[in-house]
Amino acid sequence: MRVRGLARVSYAGPHGKGAARQAIAIAAPDRFRFELFSALGLAALTSCNGQRLAAYFPHDKVVYRGQADPLTIARFTQVLLSAREVVNLLRGVPALPPPEAAWSESFDRRSGWHRLELSVAEVETHRVWFEPTTSVLRRWDRLTPQGQLVSRVDFGRYQTVQRQAFPFEISLSDVSGQQQVTIMYEQVELDPPLSDELFSLGLIPGVQEVWIDPGNVEPRQGRSNGR
Repeated sequence: MRVRGLARVSYAGPHGKGAARQAIAIAAPDRFRFELFSALGLAALTSCNGQRLAAYFPHDKVVYRGQADPLTIARFTQVLLSAREVVNLLRGVPALPPPEAAWSESFDRRSGWHRLELSVAEVETHRVWFEPTTSVLRRWDRLTPQGQLVSRVDFGRYQTVQRQAFPFEISLSDVSGQQQVTIMYEQVELDPPLSDELFSLGLIPGVQEVWIDPGNVEPRQGRSNGR
C-alpha cells in the first residue's frame, strides 16, 4: 500500500513542543519521505528507502545520512520506531508480533470495542482495539512482558478515501520517553504512483555530508559537495 498526503504534525515532549505542516509519502513495507514546511518554505526533508536514511536541512546546508535503524530515525522524527513501524503507523496499521504469538480476544464493555491481545513470551505484548461493527482500528498498545505500557497509538477521525476507511488523526504516546506525536491529515491519496527515487536523496551541490554511525548520537563530519 502507498499513501501520499498533507498533514499537520505536532510534537510535545522533554525537548519542547511545536507543530508544522508536512508532506508525507509512504510505500509499504518500509519506505517513507517527509517534507517539513515553515513560513519560509522547506525546512527539512527526510527520506528512507528501507535501508538508508537521509535528512536534509536547506537552511544549514547539511545532509545527515545513516542506516535506517530506530535510533537514527528517532533523531529526525522524534519517535523510536523502525522504518517498517513508521510506515505501518502512518497508514493506520499496527506493527504486530509474528504469527506464532499467543493470542486472545475479548469485548471491553467500557469502550464498546473488541480487544485482541497478542503476546510473545518474555518479549512483549500487543493489545489491538477495534470497533465490533466496522472493524476499524481504534487503539494499539505495546506492553512489556510484565504488563507495563510502553507506547500507545490512537486512531480517529476516520474518513472514506477511495472506498476505504482511513484514519485522519493518528496520535502516538511514548510513555517511557514522555512524548507525544500527533498527525492530523488534511489530504490523503491512496496508492498513488510513487517512484523509487522519491525515497532516496542524491548528492546536493554545495551541501555538507554528515554520516551518522549506527546507534551513535554523535555524527561524523563529512565533506562538502562542491560544484
